Parts: sequence; structure tokens; C-alpha cells
Amino acid sequence: MQNISNESPVSNVSNVFNGYSQNFDTSNSHNLKLNVEEIEKIPDYLVWTILNLIFFTVLSIPGLIFCIKTRDAKNSRQYSSALEMSKKCFISNVIATIIGVIILSIAVLAAIFYY
Repeated sequence: MQNISNESPVSNVSNVFNGYSQNFDTSNSHNLKLNVEEIEKIPDYLVWTILNLIFFTVLSIPGLIFCIKTRDAKNSRQYSSALEMSKKCFISNVIATIIGVIILSIAVLAAIFYY
């Protein structure tokens, strides 16, 4: 036996929408504020990227790109994208710094032993 109601499907839809608008929960604004604070805490490594750009120009271009993408994602409040780009920026800055220091050390040692 089925329970058949006398209400029309249109009234059911309007009841759903009316109920939704009446029971709208505004407690998510607190969660939004926490997410904004969490997004702002994601580092973009701008200073490190600029230092890499000054000392190891070519090697720091990927870090600069990821730094800019991190800032764009933070401004558009995309937490996962900002976190991913921040990690890529960190990795590319580490690689650029290590390779740059190795190349700089070899150049200094070569200059010392050459003269």
C-alpha cells in the first residue's frame, strides 16, 4: 500500500524552497572567516623568490610563476589550489637555491684555483 498525498507536485517544490529560505543557516559565516584566515596563513615565499631571482635568475623563474599563482589563488579564496601552488613554489625555490649555490660555489672555486 502506497501513501498517496493530495498535494500537487508544484506545491511540494514550493514548500521545499520556502522551507529552505526560512531555515537558512548563517553560522557558516564563522567558517568562512576561519577559511579566510587559513588561506592567508599559506606562505607564498615572495621574499625567497625575489632573492633567488636576484642571485640565480634563470633558475628562479618556476618559483616566481608558482609564487604568482599562489597569490592569485589566495586572492580568489581557493584553499586547495593555493596550498598546492605554495608547495610547488617551495620545492622550486629549494631546487633553485641548491643548484644556484652549487653553481656559485663551483664558479668561486674555479676562480680561486685559476688565479
